[in-house]
Amino acid sequence: MEDQQLSPAVIIPDNLTALGLVRSLAARGVPCTVAATSALGPAQYSRYSRAVACPPAEAGRAFVEGLSAIGRGLATRPVLFVADESTLMAVARHRQELAAYYRLTIPAAAQLAGLQSKLRLYELAAAAGVPTPETWEINGDEVPAGLPYPLVLKPEHRVIWTGNSCLRSFREEFGAKALLVRDATAAQQVVTRAHALGFALLLQRPIAGAVTDLVTAGVFAGHDGTRALFTARKLAQVPHDFGDGSVVEGVPLPAVEALTWRLVDHAGFVGLADIEFKHDAADGQLRLLDFNPRPWLWIELAARCGVNLPYLLYCETIGRNGQPVPSQSPACVKWGSLRALLRTLHQAGAGQRLQALRTWRGATMGGAFARGDVLWRMLVQPRFWRAALQAARRPAAEL
Repeated sequence: MEDQQLSPAVIIPDNLTALGLVRSLAARGVPCTVAATSALGPAQYSRYSRAVACPPAEAGRAFVEGLSAIGRGLATRPVLFVADESTLMAVARHRQELAAYYRLTIPAAAQLAGLQSKLRLYELAAAAGVPTPETWEINGDEVPAGLPYPLVLKPEHRVIWTGNSCLRSFREEFGAKALLVRDATAAQQVVTRAHALGFALLLQRPIAGAVTDLVTAGVFAGHDGTRALFTARKLAQVPHDFGDGSVVEGVPLPAVEALTWRLVDHAGFVGLADIEFKHDAADGQLRLLDFNPRPWLWIELAARCGVNLPYLLYCETIGRNGQPVPSQSPACVKWGSLRALLRTLHQAGAGQRLQALRTWRGATMGGAFARGDVLWRMLVQPRFWRAALQAARRPAAEL
């Protein structure tokens, strides 16, 4: 454990990503406060955190005032970690006001805007010599003719503003972060609805390969030149086609590392990010899928593999530079989400259920029942079960 006089960290919103941040930071002695936007969030029940209620990003002005009040209430100006896309956009919009109470960890506004746009990201990748899927832009609500179906349909921005303080998520509207469309008729139906909701869309040629061809690089790049990298591959995800990793294995992947640093260096990126690729079974190339400039679902796995990326970001934010650069353990470490496993067992067929159980077996860590931090406080809270019953009556949009 590190010096107990460290500045506190505030993490918002409460989700599995927040739980990974709490565990990673607490391992180095950082006191953690979770801004709990729902009773379902797991991080507020961790033995390593204290919880304070806060309205969600979708609450607009109430969100800003609630988050500001948490910062004002701490004796030392805390470091703010943002654990999802909607909250990242809300914090970025109110950056100047929140900076009075927090040390912010989010990227600069211009860099953030460039990475959140799929079109601008793919232009950046092309300039860096990083392969991407073949992509067609949809102008307005008309699908281009003569395209080679099936195709993947995805939003240029996963979360958009629909007013001064209203956020809309493609995943929440359509149940997945991307959709496979089999023909022009199916594509047009989705495009018409998405355009009415305000989403700009792209069509992409699917990348051949299995779930296990999906690989990711977690990176930290500091202003002082310090940088660290962690790589992993998915073993299962939910939904099966375009979902979040439900079982992920941390393993060194040199080919991913080389391509990642080429992209990061060309972008001049500074901060913490999750960069996703897929091995194309058709030609063997790694193709860029996404660049998420924020913490992600299995970020705790990086720390378990010896690369504590949240702590590196924390140290830079408080000015504690010159940290030793960690290297990833050569041993494979498997992370599993019990909530995602239960979703898979509920949604999948018999064959997929058996495969899911085999894949999840051997995971050395997982949300509520991780060794050393079993969330027993969650299991005895009536408000948690009330919220769980309410959530069970509507489709789950996020792990």
